[in-house]
Amino acid sequence: MRIILALCSLLGTFSAPAFAEDAGPQSPCQMPMLASLSTRVQPGGVVGVPVTVNGRTLSLLVDTGDVVTGITNSAADQLGLEKHNFNYTFELLGNVRIDKKVNVDSVRIGGISTGGTPMTVIPDFALTGTDGLLGPDFMQNFDIEFDFAHAKFNVFAPGSCPGKAVYWTKEPYAEMSMQIDENWHITVPVMLDGKPVTAVLDSGATHSFITMGDLKKYFGMTLDSAGMKKLGNRSINGTVEQPVYRYPFSTLTFDGVAVNNPNIEILTDESYHTAGAHMIIGASILRQLRLYISYKTKTVYATSAEAH
Repeated sequence: MRIILALCSLLGTFSAPAFAEDAGPQSPCQMPMLASLSTRVQPGGVVGVPVTVNGRTLSLLVDTGDVVTGITNSAADQLGLEKHNFNYTFELLGNVRIDKKVNVDSVRIGGISTGGTPMTVIPDFALTGTDGLLGPDFMQNFDIEFDFAHAKFNVFAPGSCPGKAVYWTKEPYAEMSMQIDENWHITVPVMLDGKPVTAVLDSGATHSFITMGDLKKYFGMTLDSAGMKKLGNRSINGTVEQPVYRYPFSTLTFDGVAVNNPNIEILTDESYHTAGAHMIIGASILRQLRLYISYKTKTVYATSAEAH
């Protein structure tokens, strides 16, 4: 679970990107595709993409639940980057504090390039099998598509084809208005076993979960309710272990697109110290969908992963 919990002020965002010509194919509605990246599935089902930093290609986990793009401490060392302290407050879920940054000269993602930009430095123990996180400070400049079934992460010009973003199928699809907070986190309305719930889309979280407080709020359930099962304890982002529970939910619905028997875990409120939506939809569920996210029009489109 990668979601940033506290942020007093951003390091800064990606400078205006430059686009390479003929960076990718055009969809039927002529949306300019600026990058089409092959993804690499990492432990837990999250995906990484190649990102060239200062001329060296790294594999960064695509994380809509992050804030600022960052690289691991070891990746920063390999690039020979000088680390600097900063006074902002960053914490990953599990109380992983981030207090270092580096300044990089160039970043290239497919046909998209940018000049110098700061990146956070993430402790190695908080990430597994990746060189860092590609955050929404980059993604919020574009429309993005997660095509899990074909192992692709596609980047389009922002808001370029309103109402026609679902170019890959003529089957019914979900169209949801999304809320974007000051840290570019995405929340959408969903239905969980017939109850309306607000949830955060977090592509960097391996598991999907809801807090005990929200479970009681929406469903009137407690840890003693029938069907509740304790799975044991689990380390969150490589830190202290927290108790994890599970309840056999039947259906999670995105504007009519259903995921049956969703694997949703339950955390105690103490494991998640922030206001707002306390349901996280991570890779365990997102991989069953194909998602198109338009930050400019504040819309999320979804179909089943295999829709064509």
